[in-house]
Amino acid sequence: MHERIHGSRTEKVIMTSCALMCVILICAFVTNGADAEQEQDAVTLDHLEYTLNADGTAVLTDYDYETYVGDNLVIPTSIEVDGIRYAVTSIGENALKNCTMTSLVIQDSVTDIGKWAFQNCNRLEYAYIGSGVEKLPPHAFYSCESLTEIGGMDNLKEIGDGAFVNTGLKTFTVPDGVTTVEESAFGSSLDTLTLGPGTRTYHTESTGTFHPFIIVSEENPAFVAVDGVLYDEGMTTLISFPAQYRDDAFIVPETVEYISDNAFTFANISGIDLNNISAIGNGSFSDCALESVDFTSSLITIGNEAFNNCTRLESVTFESGVETIGDGAFANCTSLLSISFPDSVTSLGESVLSDCTSLTAVHFGNGIASIPKETCDSCDSLVTVTGLEGKSSIGDFAFQSTGLESFTIPDSVTSVGMHVVSGPLSTLWIGSGLTTIEENTFSDHPLDSIGVSEDNPSFTSVDGALYDKDMTTLYIPPSGSAHFTVPDGVTTIAKSAFNRYDITSVELPEGLERIEDRAFLWCDGLSHVALPESLTYIGVAAFGKCMSLHSISIPESVAFIGDAAFEWSGLERVRYACMDAEVGEGAFEIWDLTIYTDGPELPSYALGDAGNAVYRPLAEYSEPTQDDGPDVMILATVAITIVIVALVIWALLRRSGNSSEP
Repeated sequence: MHERIHGSRTEKVIMTSCALMCVILICAFVTNGADAEQEQDAVTLDHLEYTLNADGTAVLTDYDYETYVGDNLVIPTSIEVDGIRYAVTSIGENALKNCTMTSLVIQDSVTDIGKWAFQNCNRLEYAYIGSGVEKLPPHAFYSCESLTEIGGMDNLKEIGDGAFVNTGLKTFTVPDGVTTVEESAFGSSLDTLTLGPGTRTYHTESTGTFHPFIIVSEENPAFVAVDGVLYDEGMTTLISFPAQYRDDAFIVPETVEYISDNAFTFANISGIDLNNISAIGNGSFSDCALESVDFTSSLITIGNEAFNNCTRLESVTFESGVETIGDGAFANCTSLLSISFPDSVTSLGESVLSDCTSLTAVHFGNGIASIPKETCDSCDSLVTVTGLEGKSSIGDFAFQSTGLESFTIPDSVTSVGMHVVSGPLSTLWIGSGLTTIEENTFSDHPLDSIGVSEDNPSFTSVDGALYDKDMTTLYIPPSGSAHFTVPDGVTTIAKSAFNRYDITSVELPEGLERIEDRAFLWCDGLSHVALPESLTYIGVAAFGKCMSLHSISIPESVAFIGDAAFEWSGLERVRYACMDAEVGEGAFEIWDLTIYTDGPELPSYALGDAGNAVYRPLAEYSEPTQDDGPDVMILATVAITIVIVALVIWALLRRSGNSSEP
């Protein structure tokens, strides 16, 4: 009985295993069959390479430009391979790039064209697009510089972005069936564009930078053109303004309320009457020739970079009404002399006046709550700023690289960002409200005078230096001295505190715990600094590029040394007693460095590209002597030598005089 049961179980196991094997074999067969159906063969006929599909279609994927001979290419409707005929329905991405023919015919069998299919066909002059193509893909004829004529396009419905950029086309008529013209479809060379009755979507950037003279079919219900200027059907939106418009000024029709993005890009007009405009889009007047703009009270919004790089723009005036001015709205207007933002402005974008190199004065209205970052960055002629009262903050680089010699932070300002003011700044006053400053906030050189309101709870100024109220953090050292003694009680040297200062030595107090990032970066003349035994932290690039610093002793108390802490300084000798410190990458990236330590060698990443260092025991290290002036022994030796030479000369002269007596 037991044997029959055991045998029955064995038979079941065998049968189950066989069934599983059958399933696996069937799956493998099905998978292989599917793969076989999906396999595509590549063939080359008449110097053209195709991929053959199992459904009887072929894709033109490449051509042999080295062996192809002929100026005219007609893509065949079908090809025959091994007795089987394949319909050519597609042209792949980059299939005919850099082709050498002068004319191209895409027959009606082709329904799909890949992106960049004919890019850089520099000799191509004529292209015919068959009725099977409904969408011309992005950058299809990009940089076909000789292309001046397009035929066919009977069933075309969409022209992709960049399709005809950098071609030789001067005129183009959008076929009746095309409903969409994508951004930057045409290059700047296009002089005249005619929109057919079917066009419903037209992007302002569809002609690149220079807009053409536009004609609109009378049967088109979406657009209307007047003197080459394109509007929406109701003439409430001005969409595109022709670059070849030659009148000095333009009057916007009274019906227009909105100027589209990039509408007047590179327009050759010196003045404009905005009439009833309520909004100006992004980049609407960028790079145009405007010399003056008067904004009417109907205007509410000015978009990002709306007047960017209008290098002839000298005058801008506002009536109360505008509320929003976007990022970079007047950036790079290098002829703009002054600007006053009205009280109605409540939203001011970043970099709104950056690189306005002729700007001398700016006023900020009461509606602006804070000064954004880079507002007047690199306005190197700027000497007058008013209207800062009532603002709560000043952003990073707001007045960097300006001509400001003095700067007052009003009582209302509670925080300022990095590099807020730099240039010839010499005098700084900090009001009662400031509680937060960032790295290297003020100037890029020592200041002659720093004043702080007595009511300020966070900062104080002593002997021309800026500290926190408790004098535990040094933010800005004083100017005018090659040597500075950090007062007792200071525990932190702030980020970039001495950055690029012209000092030769600094005395740090016992009790100092932290030297923050870039605190002494680029102090070229710094030759002596003694790190106290209380120090625990040396920040990133803290002593980087200090080329006159030849030796330093790092005490055992230091627990952290940041990346590039002493990178490319002049260090030759380092006493390294902090064996357990965490060391950053490139902290000692210095050639020909000797490290005195009783601990293990530094990890290779700490030495960076310098590769290695010479190691010596701590006991062999000797502290360098430090004097306030030149080496005393050298001076003494020189003085003695001078005295001896003088005595010898005197003795010789005396002997010569005695020998000449009768």
